[in-house]
Amino acid sequence: MTAAADDRTFVLSGIDNGNAETTWHLLRISPGAARPARLTQLPIAPLRAQIHGLALSQDGRQLAIMLDGPSGLQLSTYSVSSGALLGSWHTDVAYWSLRTAGDNAYGLSWLADGRHFAFRFDAYAKNSLDHLVTVRTLDVTAAGHDLLAGSRLDLQAPLSVTRPAATEPCVSSLAAPDGRSVVCTAASSTGQGKPGCSGMLSSLVSYSTATGKRLRVLYQDPRPCRAVVALPVWTDSSASQVIGVVQGPATNSKIGASTLGLIVAGHITPLPSPGVSFLVLDNLGSIAF
Repeated sequence: MTAAADDRTFVLSGIDNGNAETTWHLLRISPGAARPARLTQLPIAPLRAQIHGLALSQDGRQLAIMLDGPSGLQLSTYSVSSGALLGSWHTDVAYWSLRTAGDNAYGLSWLADGRHFAFRFDAYAKNSLDHLVTVRTLDVTAAGHDLLAGSRLDLQAPLSVTRPAATEPCVSSLAAPDGRSVVCTAASSTGQGKPGCSGMLSSLVSYSTATGKRLRVLYQDPRPCRAVVALPVWTDSSASQVIGVVQGPATNSKIGASTLGLIVAGHITPLPSPGVSFLVLDNLGSIAF
């Protein structure tokens, strides 16, 4: 699921298991109307492919879809009204399959100007099993069809798979609408040499796309030796207010309690939620802001 900026327009993906096809539906909400919700199928042709993410432009006119195409990773944009294919970009460069699951694991997001699109591409590091996290911005109005050559590198950070206890500065990412910053989940060992401490502790941090340097820590669990997962699902233009999911540690083989909330100045204010525990890294396809 993905949303426009009007708080009333959503696009949902659905899978036809019988035909192994993904279809797309438009949900419009009209509070107070005789028919407060209307769901219609979009005229976009069903796709037989592994879908990695989708993002609706802020004006609700364009839908971007990331998928495994015949030539590698592919990004396509469609008209919501007509279903017409507006643009398509691909790359045959080998990329790392992200460990953060979910319908938008590649951090797809439209910038506020409606012509630039941010996405994540994890490339293999040269002569190493490790890889590089890159966040890139594509001008969808420019000529060309090469996903990497046609996009601008905004952020690059190492992500180690050979040293799992090391700090990982950007396990997941989400670009701010103004394109000036990126919100990342940063993971680090919680042990820090203390007896009884183990696991990974994650925090939310912002980075500048102009310099690549860290701007500020947005959220970190204040309790020591507490293994948690923090994941951004929405950010304002300045990346000072973030909606994120914070999941506590598992206990007695049970999934840790999850909190969906607004994060400002290091504090999280819980938002109304169904009250069910869900695994952050697997079920974020049902959340859209």
